[in-house]
Amino acid sequence: MDLEQVRRALEQLRGNVGSGLFQSGRLDDAATVITQLRDDARSLDSSISQLNGILAEIGSAPSCFQQLESSHITSDASLRAARDVGEQMTLMASHVAAMTTQLSLLKIPLDRAAAAALATSAPSGAYGTCHYHQHQHGSGVFPAPAYTEDGQPTSCVRPYRIIYRSGNPEPNDGPAVHRLSRDNHVCILSYFHPWEFSRMRPAIGSTFEIDAANQYTQLTVDCSDEKTQRMWENLPCDVAYRWGQRARNIRQLTSKAMHTGIRAASSNRPAVRRHRHSLPRPSPGPPSHATLEKIRFEEVQYGMSGHSHVDYDERQLPPPSAPVHLPALTTVTRIPAQHAWGRAGRLWVTPNVTTLTFEGWLGAQENEYDGARERIGDCRRLETLEYDTFGHAEDNERLLTAIPEGQGLAGLRSVGRVRIEDNIGIDARWDAAGVDEFRQLLVRRGCVRSLREMTLDVGEYLEDTAEMRQLIENAVKLIDAAMHPDARSQPIMPCIRSGNREDGQIDLQLLAWSHRHRSPMVQKLVNDFAKGVRNVVFNERPRPSHANPVTPATFPHATTLILPIRFPRHKQVDRAVEVAVNMPRLERVECGGSCSAFLKALHAAAPEKKLRSVALNLTAERLVISNWDREWDEAETRTSLPEIELMELGLEGELVGDSQLDELHGKVLTLLLAFSKLKVRSERGQAEPPRLQIARAVYKFKHRFASQHILSGLSSTEYRLEWVEVGKRPCNTSLQLELRRLQ
Repeated sequence: MDLEQVRRALEQLRGNVGSGLFQSGRLDDAATVITQLRDDARSLDSSISQLNGILAEIGSAPSCFQQLESSHITSDASLRAARDVGEQMTLMASHVAAMTTQLSLLKIPLDRAAAAALATSAPSGAYGTCHYHQHQHGSGVFPAPAYTEDGQPTSCVRPYRIIYRSGNPEPNDGPAVHRLSRDNHVCILSYFHPWEFSRMRPAIGSTFEIDAANQYTQLTVDCSDEKTQRMWENLPCDVAYRWGQRARNIRQLTSKAMHTGIRAASSNRPAVRRHRHSLPRPSPGPPSHATLEKIRFEEVQYGMSGHSHVDYDERQLPPPSAPVHLPALTTVTRIPAQHAWGRAGRLWVTPNVTTLTFEGWLGAQENEYDGARERIGDCRRLETLEYDTFGHAEDNERLLTAIPEGQGLAGLRSVGRVRIEDNIGIDARWDAAGVDEFRQLLVRRGCVRSLREMTLDVGEYLEDTAEMRQLIENAVKLIDAAMHPDARSQPIMPCIRSGNREDGQIDLQLLAWSHRHRSPMVQKLVNDFAKGVRNVVFNERPRPSHANPVTPATFPHATTLILPIRFPRHKQVDRAVEVAVNMPRLERVECGGSCSAFLKALHAAAPEKKLRSVALNLTAERLVISNWDREWDEAETRTSLPEIELMELGLEGELVGDSQLDELHGKVLTLLLAFSKLKVRSERGQAEPPRLQIARAVYKFKHRFASQHILSGLSSTEYRLEWVEVGKRPCNTSLQLELRRLQ
């Protein structure tokens, strides 16, 4: 872009200012505005003139060097001078190009403002001759300025001219809303939610509220807040029927609501039922024109005030007069278990559904099973069926037998989560026979080595018992019979942490048993569970020579090692240390007795290992007859332990004699003092004071402690004893004595 282009851009700016701002100023009655516009125009015109002079001076410099030849460079000094001139010209050219670009961008809004001022000018008779020049721009066609001989702008320049005036009044056809067809209205208004038409009904009429559904391809019943929930709950069923009748192109229906409300997901059923009547039946057979392909439920969270108070019996819809055929429906996902009753007694025909999933626990009410059975029974081509129950062994049979005999589950590829733990009972699971019955059910229904996804939920604790070993062996038979060989490499029996499950737990002896088992799948199932646990219980018997050692990959997420009350043999201490060293995230050790020998061995094997807490859970009687207080109070013991941030002492049991209570009091004081002298591992540079938790059975200890701890070494300016009651429920509360370090 050269200097000539810059000049042309400046001239156009000058013309637009002269033709736009001054003419708009003539139309404004406010004298102050006119004066300000004139002053601004003069200032801009003066700046443009000054810039033109500078550009003319700059333009004369390059012409001097266009005839320069190489023979004119006769010395190093002239060569350096020529280079300097070249650099300065390059710099000047870049500045001129940038200025031209900026002026071009600023010219666009100025053109638009000038055109707007001209468009609102007075009739053409009030002004003189107009000159027109059209140039195409992003904002339309704008007039170019016209000047007289003395350089002043002429009269108003208008962007249009009148060709013919008939003299007849303009036709009055009424509002445009009355001149548009119903189809045009539907196309314009179809992006509104149905409930939004209520505020527009006086202007557009009630018929468009129904006709707009013809354009819907996706409909969301959004009850994410109380306002919209009330709107959907107050929706009459006949209106929902008419929506379904007009929704000829709908593909997806989504319901967003709290899964605990009864009424939340019920407004979509009339629309779905009527959707199958959207067009006349083409033949005596079932209709094939219904377009609904996917129904999806989403759970939202809001306050308790958003709960629906409509009773189940009140919410029941009238039974359909004819079967509801939905041949295009293939996917129904995340059906709330509390709303499964919505299909009970409904004649829906969904033969092509391939994906059917439920959210939450089925079985709280009997009608939930009835609704779920009807949903499953209508499907002929199921590939994904996922549900969750309360863990009763007969629940799966009640649901899977909903499919009539002869149709089978040969196409089933995923059953999702199979809950083996009874969520109602305490530590209750299926027995081994229950797992075997589930295997026989799948095989009997045709599901033979076809499953690609299945997760066995055995609960939170995988303990070493004969029943658990038999259950795992039967689970292997289930996998061999129902799962595809290529899908057996994925985790099938993981440790699932959800809801009230915070930590998984496994007995180390069960892991050792799985390593010795002849079936590789047994070892895989136990290893899959071990990879997700947080607690490891060391109950392993003396290790055989061929046992598989623990590696860092065995318990990658375990943080707590639970030790037995005592170690029968010294070799078991070494084995426990081996396990602890190979727990990369170990930060807590729990023991039912003295674990000083283990901690010393751990520090000797891994000096870099540091612990967040060590918990000693003792009985009052055991502490009285033991010498653990002296063992922990020895200086040699304290120096040979790993760095511990917090020591916890749990005390339970009951003592009758006062002499035993006095002895218990002395031993507890000795332990607390010894714990407070341990090595520090804390970001603040000091360890947390030890904690003492006392069960209700030894409440008398509180009074004895409160009366005598002032005389002990704990009564100092560094520590303070405080009793805190812990536990949320009255039956589970206990006293915790905390030795707090004073600031």
